[in-house]
Amino acid sequence: MAILTAKTRAALKPSDFALNGSEYPIHDLAHAKNALSRVSQDGTPAEKIIVRRKVKVRYPEIDQSPDKSADKPQMPKVMPAPMPKMYGR
Repeated sequence: MAILTAKTRAALKPSDFALNGSEYPIHDLAHAKNALSRVSQDGTPAEKIIVRRKVKVRYPEIDQSPDKSADKPQMPKVMPAPMPKMYGR
């Protein structure tokens, strides 16, 4: 992903952002994919809808199929320690 400096970011048009003309830059493919990742982590449900819609319109080639496992908390894949055997009781 190309580095987005403050000067470059200031030069972007409001239409190059997915929200409010200043959040989630989507001016290139890498930043659009990053916007989808960030909004899925930190965005409200309304923000997720807006960002996904704007990215889909601008970059229809990006696969946005919902990941069912992303919304469910995952249990750690750690096996519990075996119980010690108690002798002499």
